[in-house]
Amino acid sequence: MAETRDRGVDDGRTTGALWFAMLGPALAWAIGFSIDYGLVHLACAYQNMLPLHAVTVVALAVTLGAGVVARREWRRVGGGEPGEEPGPAGRARFMAAFGLLASGFFSLVLVAQWAAKLFFNPCMGI
Repeated sequence: MAETRDRGVDDGRTTGALWFAMLGPALAWAIGFSIDYGLVHLACAYQNMLPLHAVTVVALAVTLGAGVVARREWRRVGGGEPGEEPGPAGRARFMAAFGLLASGFFSLVLVAQWAAKLFFNPCMGI
């Protein structure tokens, strides 16, 4: 039974997908946050919030996409709670579960920041 669950866990595509599932949400948030800071002056000068909203939509799409990848990988290794199971399947299960949590957390963070963009003028802090 363990052989069927370990099959394909160590291939490069799976490893890349697991790393994307873990790091994608945090990187999407950090890069989006940095781009937002750079665009605030333009949003204030032109009174156009559309670029700031577009950055949030893209970051949210990447974050949710990482969650989909994490769920797919988690189901592929048999689901269940990550524990102290050694080997590639245990590592993949942990990485996938962490990716699911990261996707959920950073999705909430992005939605909260988007709400602030909806209610506050970008020129307030300049």
